[in-house]
Amino acid sequence: MSNPVISRRTLLGGSAAAGAGLLSSLSYTPYWAAAQDRSSAVFSYHADPASLDPTTCSGTNCAYILNHIYEGLTRLDSDANVEPGLAESWENPDPLTWTFHLRPGVLFQNGAELTADDVKYSLDRVLDPATAGSNLAFFQAIESVEVVDPLTVTLHLSTPNVSILASMAVTGGSILNKAWAEEQLAGGAIDFTSVANGTGPYGLVEFVSGDRIDLVRHESYWDTGTPKIDDVTWKIMQEMETRVAALRARTASFATIDATAGLQVGSDNGITIHSGPGFSMPVSIHNVRKAPYDNPLVRQAIAVGVDRQAVIDKVLNGEGSLTGPLPTGFGNWYIPTDELPYTVDKDRAKELLAEAGYPDGFDTVILGLDTPPYDQVGVVYQAELQSIGINAKLEQTEFGAWLEKIHAFDYDTHVNGYGSVVDPEHVLGRSFRCGSDGNFPGFCNEEYDELLLQMQAESDLAAREQLTRQMQDILLEDAPFIWWCTAFDYYATTDQITGFERAIHPYPREVFKQVSVVEES
Repeated sequence: MSNPVISRRTLLGGSAAAGAGLLSSLSYTPYWAAAQDRSSAVFSYHADPASLDPTTCSGTNCAYILNHIYEGLTRLDSDANVEPGLAESWENPDPLTWTFHLRPGVLFQNGAELTADDVKYSLDRVLDPATAGSNLAFFQAIESVEVVDPLTVTLHLSTPNVSILASMAVTGGSILNKAWAEEQLAGGAIDFTSVANGTGPYGLVEFVSGDRIDLVRHESYWDTGTPKIDDVTWKIMQEMETRVAALRARTASFATIDATAGLQVGSDNGITIHSGPGFSMPVSIHNVRKAPYDNPLVRQAIAVGVDRQAVIDKVLNGEGSLTGPLPTGFGNWYIPTDELPYTVDKDRAKELLAEAGYPDGFDTVILGLDTPPYDQVGVVYQAELQSIGINAKLEQTEFGAWLEKIHAFDYDTHVNGYGSVVDPEHVLGRSFRCGSDGNFPGFCNEEYDELLLQMQAESDLAAREQLTRQMQDILLEDAPFIWWCTAFDYYATTDQITGFERAIHPYPREVFKQVSVVEES
């Protein structure tokens, strides 16, 4: 999805283009600076990863980084199609059996060769309640993992699930080296913030929380000719102004930005903006385990009372689309915008609140996220709740603390974001199945779960689309979320790199593999 590269000469030379107040945060010299013959890259990113354990990684902040270090049996192309990864082929002899054939000669970063034992170990770790994180929902259909021979592994499912190929491409499906992991565990635990051993194009050198992640090229990487960059750094720059200044100073050649920043730097010579509809969806999630959000009338009141267009206009500069539970533009799975039940009626919202027993509204706390654009989504959400008589307090929270609270269900309602990976089941299953570890609202509907089981097993595309629509209609009626919109994705690259392609899916792998350094003349 994104990548940055910068020549060492430019990186160390700096630039006077940045404002004086920002220069101290931009004058980063990476650990490899003495090696003048190596190419390097700096990716200016907006948030610290919450985890560097691929099994427990939750969200794109860690996925961006970990997908350069680790790989799964499958992977995604830039259009979100599943393609071979560590498995070069597979077959599905019956609805409950998937057999994968591994690429021969794939090496981990410590030199060990990939085998089916590594695959079994890694998938068993995902399924183990002691180590499973929010990725478990993608793999719950797996009943057992069988090693057939050193390069063949078979998954036995408890229920048919046609999305299993897509699940193998998410970060949670990353393959660890069994012998290495067991050696690390002999010392007590694996400290993924200081050690890593995957098959991906880069290895971990150093992680300094809140500052940077340094990666180095995997010299024995199986995908011949890649990656093209020797050393890369993910430089954490939370403030948008700092990332913009880094681009202009050429101390970063790639950055995640927003629409406003795109307007600021889009006319700069040598800076290119890459934007377009993505799968990113800002949402607000109600905790239906607690009052008053356990009352469907309250949730329906909010659903009819808030103006979703306000987020598009005030936060995204008009660049977004109204959306249902699946992002607008996602294949044939999404609900067309003209069929969404989003007529704003604030009087009706107040009537529903009165019916629910809250004629004067109620007090609530919005758990906000202090990184763009979610910080401003929280501001709009607060104003929209207040417009229908709900006294909302907004608590903007740092990502790590925010993540702890939502996993502990310690909130009334909160601002979040998600996007579909490849298969609609990855959202409709993980986020809303009764008891799923990714079900943050605590939503549970037996009719919905029955439709989900049918959808997971259904291979006929038209029938699967119909089931998906029925499930989305249930969600819109029950309203555990406010789906604000489908946002545009924005990235900026400088003239120091070439070859970048924007991917439409939110779980990119190997973003640095696409690009090369533009050699100075």
